Amino acid sequence: MKKAILIFYVCLFISCNSQINKQLHLIKYTNQIESTPLVAITVQISQKDTLVKISADWAMLFLRYDEKMELWYEPYIVDLNNNDTIKIKNYNYENGSIPEIIVSPNVKYFVLDNIIKGYVETEEGEKLYENYTCMIIDVENANSIMTMQEHCGGKWNNENNWVSGDEIIFYSK
Repeated sequence: MKKAILIFYVCLFISCNSQINKQLHLIKYTNQIESTPLVAITVQISQKDTLVKISADWAMLFLRYDEKMELWYEPYIVDLNNNDTIKIKNYNYENGSIPEIIVSPNVKYFVLDNIIKGYVETEEGEKLYENYTCMIIDVENANSIMTMQEHCGGKWNNENNWVSGDEIIFYSK
């Protein structure tokens, strides 16, 4: 019985130490982003939860990473001033994303990939299906306000409008 209790406490210590190291890694990573210009922020790490800093006031948190699909899931907006995690309205949480966020110059909006990916049974066997879309997210209201497919490769102009080619796709307020 004493051995079982000893093993339990050793496992508990290892588990807690792992969580502390993970949080320290996240803090170190977050501090590295602060000096990054707000054009495109890309994360190359594959941990369970990933925090991407949008501005001094806001961040994006992905709660889950699926190694098989190579996608992050369950994005939430984090109000860093109030320590509040906010679910994004009108976002399909069954779909995945990559933590590459393209932030508008005024930091009121960002574009987030919304990727449908899964395996489909066909006569030839299991086949991978992918459909790439993206969404414009209103940061302060934590709301997906526009879904795009062919215009995901656009960019923000100086007036905070999303532009694809020569066409303004989204006019900011």
